Amino acid sequence: MSKQIKTDSGNLLGIPATDKNVISEHLNQLLADQHVLYIKMRNFHWNLVGPSFVEVHEFIEKLYNLIALQIDEVAERIQQLGYAAAGSMSEFLKRAQLKESSGGKKEQTFAVKELAEDSDTMARNMRKMIGDITEGYDDPGTVDILTKLLQTQEKNAWMLRRYLG
Repeated sequence: MSKQIKTDSGNLLGIPATDKNVISEHLNQLLADQHVLYIKMRNFHWNLVGPSFVEVHEFIEKLYNLIALQIDEVAERIQQLGYAAAGSMSEFLKRAQLKESSGGKKEQTFAVKELAEDSDTMARNMRKMIGDITEGYDDPGTVDILTKLLQTQEKNAWMLRRYLG
């Protein structure tokens, strides 16, 4: 459960407190997956081996720089809703649906395939969150943020799959 931040108004942004709690739970789960994916991207970036090393290495760097900005956007939205964003690796690992990958050399096809699968999973999860929030809660602000993140995630998944042929 998300920790509520002490505020003067129980109806921040015109969204009922019970709705904000559920929405912040969804967002904290997304935040956890984003962190796991970010760390996995850093791991693969550092440990990548293969014939297209430079190209894939630089592409993964671009992806983890992008997700770092998206992480901030999700954490700030949780704060806007009046809740605390998860902030430790133990919290992220408890909430995340994505799985970590150990360190050590990673063949580029394995790394790209794993990142493509995780990107697809993230896109599916975001799409479900958008549907749940749209149907159950009146929060177009969060839906707009999630829609933009979904579009980027879908493009990332597509680009990663293109590396696989």
